[in-house]
Amino acid sequence: MNEIEKTLHRLKLPGMADCWTSLCETHRVDKLAFRDGLELLLHTEQDTRKTNRIARLLKEAAFPYPASFEELDYDTQRGVDATTVSNLGTGEFIHKGGTIVINGPAGTGKTYLATALGDRACRMGHHVAYFNMQKLLEKIRLERMQGQEIRFMDRISRVDLLILDDFGMKALEGQQQNDFEQIVDE
Repeated sequence: MNEIEKTLHRLKLPGMADCWTSLCETHRVDKLAFRDGLELLLHTEQDTRKTNRIARLLKEAAFPYPASFEELDYDTQRGVDATTVSNLGTGEFIHKGGTIVINGPAGTGKTYLATALGDRACRMGHHVAYFNMQKLLEKIRLERMQGQEIRFMDRISRVDLLILDDFGMKALEGQQQNDFEQIVDE
């Protein structure tokens, strides 16, 4: 590893370091004008940071499985309107603070659609959190037992898009109702 590459890593510029290494290995480093080389290094670093940010957002969202907006099935039997879904894919509802309810019979792809919308939101740079409703309520209960519920609720309130799956499968009672109302209010 040469001194320039070490310095780039020390400065936390891994995209530039990888690009520099590639340029050195392919013997292109001496063939590029300074301006062109610098532009290439900067673009590579920018792309690397964007890719890493998206990967981090997707991981933090904790989706149950990968889902792609481009692979959605608009079969009429599923009751999915392509125009509506396309409009949701713009993410405008996130900017407006909108609420979306996806309902329908079991097996129609509600979770896949919600996950695909969440994936799209992450790729647009939004913070997303996915929870199964019962698991969320259990997580809040456990956080409360550890005295951490305020911190956890603050974390939930900071996301741009909160996906609650399997909502309404079980009636909310007592503290669960209060917790849900607090989430909705924030």
